[in-house]
Amino acid sequence: MTTSLKGILCMCLGVLFLALGDAVSKWLGEVHSPLQIIFFRTLVSLPLIALLAYFAGGAAQTAY
Repeated sequence: MTTSLKGILCMCLGVLFLALGDAVSKWLGEVHSPLQIIFFRTLVSLPLIALLAYFAGGAAQTAY
């Protein structure tokens, strides 16, 4: 798989996850307050982002 194809696939998956997250937030907004939704979205996503950053090399691989 070429790097261009990997980039396109990552973009498509990113847009899909953003749309799914938005849909779930709107669905949960009928029952829960926006502050609770934001708190739990952050609570779930922060460890996932930390793991992704750790396995990608952390802050050592910055693109400056």
